[in-house]
Amino acid sequence: PGRYHFGETRPISSLTGYEEELGLSPVIFQECIERGQDIRVTIFGDKEYAAVVKTPSDEDLIDWRIDPLVDYEPYNLDEKVTRKLKAVLDALGIVTGSFDLRIDRGGLPYFFEVNPSGQFLYLARYGYPRVGEEFARFLCGE
Repeated sequence: PGRYHFGETRPISSLTGYEEELGLSPVIFQECIERGQDIRVTIFGDKEYAAVVKTPSDEDLIDWRIDPLVDYEPYNLDEKVTRKLKAVLDALGIVTGSFDLRIDRGGLPYFFEVNPSGQFLYLARYGYPRVGEEFARFLCGE
């Protein structure tokens, strides 16, 4: 997308017809992972906050970030997955990150991305009322 436009995820079946655009702008291609549960996980210090994304458009929506009616519920992430996410932070040399995961219908988790400055304060409305205070304590070294 151009400046000041959101670039949502879009399914494509071929690069034909996109040759000019591909020469002008970086893009990310990935395999389309079937819908299951989309999970946002924020980690800082020894704290982990995981939330499953709830959207009324679950069946037909590719990218939940464009749904204005999106909601979240706390989610108990498997400890093995949590360890792997913390290993990603360690490998990148960062101390905090917001991860986007998808767990397919068979229970297999897929890692999409980690953002070292990802949004997470909205979680205060969805089961983690002290997340902002806990992040401030983390920043202060407590």
